[in-house]
Amino acid sequence: MTSNKCRVTSKANNSHCQREAVAAVAVLGAQTAAEYPTTYLIKEPMYNSILTGAVWVQELLNGHVTRFYKALGMVKPMFSWLCHELEVCCGLQNSKFLGLEEKVMIFL
Repeated sequence: MTSNKCRVTSKANNSHCQREAVAAVAVLGAQTAAEYPTTYLIKEPMYNSILTGAVWVQELLNGHVTRFYKALGMVKPMFSWLCHELEVCCGLQNSKFLGLEEKVMIFL
């Protein structure tokens, strides 16, 4: 008789676990459905600058740190250090049409 009780409680426990799993999947599905429009349908342009060349370089250097990081893959102080090291150790310098920072940005 005890074995039947164990089986009954085991079945009830499994049923309860299955209901919890179904509820969790339903909640995740609803959350995904709610986030989908903001992620994939409502788009705000990020790279919409009409500037090019040296003016674009200045816009990045004087602009938001996140945009700088997304454009170059490094933070501003590291970029400044890299430009300084390339200038001092490697002799990289401004040319007639390109500045030192612009050359490094093109490379990155």
